[in-house]
Amino acid sequence: MLELKTSKYYFLKGHEENVLTVDAFENYILSAGKDKLIKLWKKTNDLFEFKQIATFFGHNEAIASICFSPKTASFFVSCS
Repeated sequence: MLELKTSKYYFLKGHEENVLTVDAFENYILSAGKDKLIKLWKKTNDLFEFKQIATFFGHNEAIASICFSPKTASFFVSCS
């Protein structure tokens, strides 16, 4: 991730293989990819730090796309 204000790079570590897709909504990030897992991250403070708060599984193939629902992020969708 790149913080636009400072141009600092940050890395979220948690996937076992390449990440293919991400989506963000307010203080949350979804990431998914070749390990067939979806990770949910939450911003922990004002220092642009995120903590993994959930892992979702069930895909049989790499996850190609993921998206929070518009406006409320009350759910997300994913596809292989």
